[in-house]
Amino acid sequence: MLTVAPGLFKDHLLELRDMFKAHHVESTDNHVEFGGIYEEQYLDMEANGLLLCVSAKDYLGRLQGYMSCILYVDPHNRIESCGYIDAFFIGQAYRGPKALKTIKEMFALMEQLCHNNGVTTMRVGTDQRRRVDPLLLRLGYWESDRIYTKKI
Repeated sequence: MLTVAPGLFKDHLLELRDMFKAHHVESTDNHVEFGGIYEEQYLDMEANGLLLCVSAKDYLGRLQGYMSCILYVDPHNRIESCGYIDAFFIGQAYRGPKALKTIKEMFALMEQLCHNNGVTTMRVGTDQRRRVDPLLLRLGYWESDRIYTKKI
């Protein structure tokens, strides 16, 4: 069983480095190289109140999952304050039926943290395999956009 709680990116940086790499391997095609986690950008966003994090820890206090959310104002509707769930991940050892409960707890906590920070709209992207779409639909999200990418 994992314990879900608010956390700070800066406090989990060492554990996150390995976890981000594992997450990248799972969520991208083989032709996309891991470019690092851009620690400075995340630390700057956190220092400026633009990044929220939720951690999932095991009974020994080790990080086994995380969720990060970037706060921003929608450039097309300037009165809408948004939270973009940048990433969420549960380590292999804690996958399966119990992971669903943990992920639901992580989303609920992140939504509450965002609401407390004035956010009115939540957004979350998925990988192109769309494996988490059924979960997001059950959590009350709907498909609103699709993003296409081209490397130049």
